Amino acid sequence: SGIVRNECGFRGRGKGRLPVMVALVWHLSECHSLIEGAHLDFVNSECHSLKDIHQREFEMARQKSEQVRQALLEAAQKLFVEKGYIATTIGSIARAAGTSQSNVYVYFTSKFEIAFAVFDPWLRSKVLDLEARVEAQDTPEARLRALIDGLIHGIAADRSGQTLTLVQALATAKAGDEYSPDLLLWTMSRIHR
Repeated sequence: SGIVRNECGFRGRGKGRLPVMVALVWHLSECHSLIEGAHLDFVNSECHSLKDIHQREFEMARQKSEQVRQALLEAAQKLFVEKGYIATTIGSIARAAGTSQSNVYVYFTSKFEIAFAVFDPWLRSKVLDLEARVEAQDTPEARLRALIDGLIHGIAADRSGQTLTLVQALATAKAGDEYSPDLLLWTMSRIHR
């Protein structure tokens, strides 16, 4: 059975492991009886079909996990707007997304990280819109005025709750809360153009 396992290239991990394990046991028992009969070509083709089954299950799990991640982000965004960042808990995000609290940690390390994941696309969109408005101005003074107005009235004074969420997240950040500086660096590069 060692030959069959190597030929199959089986690696069982993550979601869908039980069906794959059942299929593996069945295929190994079939392959073992075929090995005794020296039908190795058939064994290899059967084992490769097992590998295909595992690959399809992996793709389904990956698609499902992106759906769960997106549901978590949508639930968090809604709760941050309704209750504020401080009053929103990981448990309430999980319930609103229809998953368990422990499952949230598969996708995010903290509520702080979730806040940045929610804020990131919103800020990028706002900055790109602002960049287009600034570039449409005729004079350097008009560009500067458009930039300042957009930063203060378009982003900082935003009424959707996005900026407030970020401010609350930063104000309550703990020593272990980390985030990638990518968004800050990207924003600064766009503003300094």
